[in-house]
Amino acid sequence: MDWSGTLFTALAVGTLVYGIIEGSEQGWTRPEVLASFAVSAFSLVAYAVLGLRNSHPLLDPHLFGLRGFRAGSIAILTQFMAVFGFFFVGLQFLQLILGYSPLKSAVALVPVAAVVLPASTLTPRLVQRIGLKFVMSAGLFLLAGGMFWLTRLHEDSGYTAFLVGLVLAGIGIGLTSSTGTSAIVGSLGPDRQGVASAMNDTTREVGAAVGIAVMGSVFSDQYRSGLPALTGLPGDAAEAVRHSAAGGLEVASQLGAQGAPLAQAVRDAFMSGFTSAMGVVAVILALAALLCLLRAPRHADDAAETDATDTEATGPDSDPGTEPDISPAPTPPRPPPDPDPLTCPPSAQPAALPAGRRHPRSHRQERRPVPITPILRPTRRRTLVAGEWPLSC
Repeated sequence: MDWSGTLFTALAVGTLVYGIIEGSEQGWTRPEVLASFAVSAFSLVAYAVLGLRNSHPLLDPHLFGLRGFRAGSIAILTQFMAVFGFFFVGLQFLQLILGYSPLKSAVALVPVAAVVLPASTLTPRLVQRIGLKFVMSAGLFLLAGGMFWLTRLHEDSGYTAFLVGLVLAGIGIGLTSSTGTSAIVGSLGPDRQGVASAMNDTTREVGAAVGIAVMGSVFSDQYRSGLPALTGLPGDAAEAVRHSAAGGLEVASQLGAQGAPLAQAVRDAFMSGFTSAMGVVAVILALAALLCLLRAPRHADDAAETDATDTEATGPDSDPGTEPDISPAPTPPRPPPDPDPLTCPPSAQPAALPAGRRHPRSHRQERRPVPITPILRPTRRRTLVAGEWPLSC
């Protein structure tokens, strides 16, 4: 059990999420926020250093040297960052701006699933025609385009404009999810499919946690920045307005006619945070798409083969600075079966060939008849005739 790898990976992700959330709430220059980022960076470096020296690491850092493994992990990570961050902010848009109920808001997101299913079905055909990395990059670009489209929404935008972004994002999700998983799985051999499956699930979980933290923090920061001065409100009411848009609209509803300006200000601040969060995740997705386009393998099967030729084989006790050959070992060719000395005379047996060469398949046809009477032996109740050889020679 790799206890150090388990500890440092948990610390790296946990402190990163904590720093992002608290940075938005308390301020990015607070000592605890800076300390959490420092611990996250130190834990990540410690995991990599100790993993390179461990003979049985929790997750071998050498695997990230494989192009397919690295590209697939980035694609799945950024996809789930965008999806879960969008759900966190998009549901609030449907309820607070469009006035939908929780049930109606959930139904309004169903078109995403309706688009993902056919897109995932068509993905294998597209991969066969144009290649894995082009389909993966196209999916990330489409997902980024859907997020960018949502940055153009405003308070008066209806559900139709929102639906356009959903459709673009759904197509991107369908293309990216299949190709990202295929790149991770295809980069490892049959004996490491458990590692590939675990990495596929881990990137989804980490991406969801980081996505909610990043988009939620950007949204909250821009929302508070867009609010006007709340000097005319009691302390508790002002704090409720600053804490969330839902709290601000609730306070405005209790003020009666005097709360209309406050409700309008809360909606404007909400849209400022909403568009900023969508813009940030759109930029992250675009960068990930460009990276996959430049570095991902063209086909899933090319990942292990290409990287195996560039990676030196090392054992558990080898130099940690070299990369191990994690591709499956090629199957050695089978030697040709030896002829039966009882049924084939020495003159009819093929001559030995140098090591590394196979006997030609046509040696039976090229052998000339030998005028020597062979040893007669009944085969399947049939007596051999002089000059006739069994078919096994």
